[in-house]
Amino acid sequence: MIAIRMSGLARATLVAVAVALAAACDEESPTRDPTGAPSVAATRTPTAVPPTPASPTETPPTATATPGGPCLHGLAAPDAADPSVTVREPVEDVETDSPLPFYGEVRAFEAVFNARLIDGAGVVLGELALMASEGAPARVTFEAAIGFDVALPTVGCLQVFTLSARDGSMQDVVQREVLLLPGAREAGGVCPLNGSPPDATDPDIELETPAAGDSPARVISVRGRARVFEAVVSARVLAPAGVEIATASLMAAAGAPEKAPFAGEVTFAVGRPTSACLQVYSVSPRDGSVENLVQREVVLRP
Repeated sequence: MIAIRMSGLARATLVAVAVALAAACDEESPTRDPTGAPSVAATRTPTAVPPTPASPTETPPTATATPGGPCLHGLAAPDAADPSVTVREPVEDVETDSPLPFYGEVRAFEAVFNARLIDGAGVVLGELALMASEGAPARVTFEAAIGFDVALPTVGCLQVFTLSARDGSMQDVVQREVLLLPGAREAGGVCPLNGSPPDATDPDIELETPAAGDSPARVISVRGRARVFEAVVSARVLAPAGVEIATASLMAAAGAPEKAPFAGEVTFAVGRPTSACLQVYSVSPRDGSVENLVQREVVLRP
């Protein structure tokens, strides 16, 4: 055996290296419990960091109406299979000035049903108590017009309904969203406000027939007296929305300055009973404007 002599400094260095190697081996090797079985080294579980929520993408506001608009939710609607109230017109989003015409079918206790107009705040703009031609169990057609007064175009809701015989609550409610326009018609009717009536003390046109409320079928017989330029008397029929549905030119027996009788017919065609306005007037020889306007509300029949 060969003996190697080391100095004290070399021995100290060698011991230090040995200790370091032993420590490194201990860290890499599994530890053993007192029984000699290896133990599993502890694993550090990372702390979960919640993700930062993404900022929602802002959607620019659109011009879509609030669901249902001014019409109310939660009202008792008619039975879908056998409705007691049906509204054929107006359809949704109709634009109209006053009054708003509407028609449909109804089956109501004691023939009584109701209609009203409300705005988006629930304010009642107009309301009607109506009578059908026959009470339940009969189902009959109806036609009516409801007046209103608005200063600006207003989105409103037409409600047609019956009232419960038990507690008076609204039932069979049919709703239509409509755009109500400023302007007015004659109270309770479909004729527009008359801006050029005949002179009240000495009228140039006097209308004898038809009477207000008459119900002609296919032809309106018009008769009266007129003092007009070249004896020409004009007539036209307006539907509730102001649409012209018939016109006629009538001749008086003599022209101005004589007031002479005139008579004639206005022929029309409608598919259902329709409230309308007959207008009889003269045309200004100066500028073609309407003069001496006389109006009669009638119900046109097919």
